[in-house]
Amino acid sequence: MHKPKKNIKFDFLKIIGIYILTKIMKINFKIITLLTSIVVNINVVFAQEDGGWGQLNERNSKEYWKKRHDEEKAHKKEVKEHWKRVGNETEIGSQQKVYKRMKNTKRVSNRINNKKNRHLFMRKNKRLDRDPLYKRILYKLRKNKKKDS
Repeated sequence: MHKPKKNIKFDFLKIIGIYILTKIMKINFKIITLLTSIVVNINVVFAQEDGGWGQLNERNSKEYWKKRHDEEKAHKKEVKEHWKRVGNETEIGSQQKVYKRMKNTKRVSNRINNKKNRHLFMRKNKRLDRDPLYKRILYKLRKNKKKDS
């Protein structure tokens, strides 16, 4: 009996198929490792942005929010004091400086109010134009400019 001839064509195709599969698997493996590294990095970034929020349990969160509200009250007081000081003409150094400062404050407050996640104490004056103190100071400055000219 003679040995049957091996199908060389079939073996060659088999080898090529296996080779292609290994290449695909290597590429897939690279893609998977890349994706996992991206996911891990994103998780690390979010953990940093979290700023420890995940560590707050019920008792801690109560203490935190209590402190936060106290800080906001203190901040509101400071802001009121500041605007009172700015409102007094005796404490205004040069009128021009105050005018510039008011303009900058308006710009900053507009930028803050455009943000979606605002802090409580930043919501108070949505538009500085409507703030009576702001109007009064601008009126005084315009009056003084007219006197000078």
